[in-house]
Amino acid sequence: MKNSGSNNFQAAIDDIASTDADVRAAAMDTLAGIAAGEAAPFFRQGLRDTDERVRSHAARGLVRIGHAEALPACLSTIDDNPDELHLDLTPSVHALGEMGIEAMAPLLELMSSGERDRRMHAQRAFEMIVARRFGFRPGQGFPDVDAEKAARRIWTENGSYDFAANVRGRKASIVLWRRWLTKVRSDRA
Repeated sequence: MKNSGSNNFQAAIDDIASTDADVRAAAMDTLAGIAAGEAAPFFRQGLRDTDERVRSHAARGLVRIGHAEALPACLSTIDDNPDELHLDLTPSVHALGEMGIEAMAPLLELMSSGERDRRMHAQRAFEMIVARRFGFRPGQGFPDVDAEKAARRIWTENGSYDFAANVRGRKASIVLWRRWLTKVRSDRA
């Protein structure tokens, strides 16, 4: 970054035009961290960057500002910028996991993908949403043993989806999850 302190926002805006992907990625990460609504055009532009780090930070920025394009942005960048120590996690996996029920139907579509990594990332985000419905909080866990058991029971009752399972097993689980989602949505109405 060129500057620090109160000029972080403008410095990040300036740096996203860099030809250096590392500089653009750091700048987009800074913008996403600031989460200012006026950065929306830069986040949208970042989704088209050639560097996956820039794209993943841009999607995260849209989520942080509550932008209407956040969900499609995270779905399109779900495989971008995996954590080097946890390849099943990406910035968009985390963001989708926080979105809740609105992200579940599109994640089920990705869980049907022919691409193994895409299925893995979609499953992780889906698992996060299910766990949060039972009170799970990152860094804290479930509120009690019963909540954790209930989350595991729901997963099992809906076919224990596994991204690495055979096509038949994955499809059967997805059918069960679609039924569950329909019921949950009708119960909310």
